[in-house]
Amino acid sequence: MKDFIQSLPVVAVAATMLTATPGRAEVEYPWCAITSIGQSGMPACLYSTLEQCRAFIGGQAGFCQPNARLVAAPRTVKRGAR
Repeated sequence: MKDFIQSLPVVAVAATMLTATPGRAEVEYPWCAITSIGQSGMPACLYSTLEQCRAFIGGQAGFCQPNARLVAAPRTVKRGAR
């Protein structure tokens, strides 16, 4: 029983290491390529510029569109002095 209790911390650490997933940076790019080849029409939002997206599409059947998941920065409306 003593050996079992002493081995619990080792088992707990090993289980945590095996089940934990590494963190990754979530980056949202402003342009998405939509192709039907190999992606089932799912958007690949991997492009910083429209030109990069168009270069990826090249001669494939597809198109580029703005990333709908990006939240546009709020615009500040400047009003004249009253």
